[in-house]
Amino acid sequence: MTLRVKTLTVAIALAGATAVTAAHAADVTGRIDRVLPDQQVIILSNGETYRVTPNTVVYVDSLPTAPSSLSPGQAVVIRSGEAVQLQNGQYVVVQAQPAVTTTVATVPVNRSTLYGRVTDVDKNGEVKIKTDKGELKVQFSPDAARTVRKGDTVQLDVMVTPPGSVPAASPATGR
Repeated sequence: MTLRVKTLTVAIALAGATAVTAAHAADVTGRIDRVLPDQQVIILSNGETYRVTPNTVVYVDSLPTAPSSLSPGQAVVIRSGEAVQLQNGQYVVVQAQPAVTTTVATVPVNRSTLYGRVTDVDKNGEVKIKTDKGELKVQFSPDAARTVRKGDTVQLDVMVTPPGSVPAASPATGR
């Protein structure tokens, strides 16, 4: 099971089913395997390793937590951690892959955040997400969909906008 959290931003027009998505890997969730306080490094049970920087916030039970008080087995969300890997006895920054983003210039009327788990990703870019409110289908480009895996935990930021305020460049879902 992949414990990486992906943030998906979805803008929905009140008049139709137009959706725009963007995937970001800023938040990472997982269970702590080890903490290396002298190196400011957190190693998750899935092997991913993150350095805590001045911009990093670590959450335990939705509360910001000092890295010095973390312990193995805790479930955490790491916001803006620096992905690192061990090379020649030192932790070095992993080269970040460019995030796939779509900018939407809208004036949100209503904004909500949902959390869910990816239940299916098809080769055409359709991603099915199960939330506590039901199941959602989000259409990505096939390239963007390859960054999302079945079992990923996701955060959905939904903005409902007035009719006509979603830019014409936004892809129609066709569903």
